[in-house]
Amino acid sequence: MLKHINGFIFDMEGVFFKEYHILPGGKDIIKTLKEKNIPFVFLTNLSTKTSGEIHDILMRTGIYVNKDQIITCADLARNYLLENHKDEKVKVFGSKALKNFIYENYRVGSKEVDVIVIGMEPSISIADLSEIRKHISENKKVIFTNPDYYSPTNNGFDFECGVMLELFRPHLKEEPIVIGKPSNYAFDYAIEKLNVPKEYVAMIGDTYETDIKGAHDAGILPIHLQTSDESYNTITLDAYEYKDLVELNLELQNCTY
Repeated sequence: MLKHINGFIFDMEGVFFKEYHILPGGKDIIKTLKEKNIPFVFLTNLSTKTSGEIHDILMRTGIYVNKDQIITCADLARNYLLENHKDEKVKVFGSKALKNFIYENYRVGSKEVDVIVIGMEPSISIADLSEIRKHISENKKVIFTNPDYYSPTNNGFDFECGVMLELFRPHLKEEPIVIGKPSNYAFDYAIEKLNVPKEYVAMIGDTYETDIKGAHDAGILPIHLQTSDESYNTITLDAYEYKDLVELNLELQNCTY
């Protein structure tokens, strides 16, 4: 099966690392892909780090990839805004990293706001929530970075942007724009980066709701790694199953391209 794959999309949190500690097989599979000249990118729903920050973390752990091989919610959100709301005023509710990244290209909206971008920020205030509700009531365009309820950690799970989405869903007058996985926008962006026909692309992830569903919707090969607690997944979809990156890498090493 893997011998027909000429490009890989990797999830990061829960697959490649956990709390930014590289999981077993991570370094080895990158080495294998480089030796076989197989293109790959990382596609993560993390909204609290930019691609540059994650690149620095990987470099410090001895994993050498190009920064443009890392696609975060911040990358997707900024690109979406530039394509669809280039000259509008934007207000960001989320991590410092998300704000700084988007505000490099946009005037900060204050009283006049056209679009709001919502990510996850553990210290978000009641005042912020009230302001978001106000903008929604004024029919401002709303973009959520991702639909995940949780992000896996060594001690369980942290809340993610999906919690914000559910909090404000009853107040939204139209279907919200959700930019991260499993959206077609996220997968199309990653496939374009690979420059490989999608019938030869595989997605490696640990969640059925985002990674595997997104792969199915995008028409690429879904590969599920059993690296997250079962309670993290609430649906099951057809996918090739591997225990972890170690097992996946062993099969990849034996493939002839």
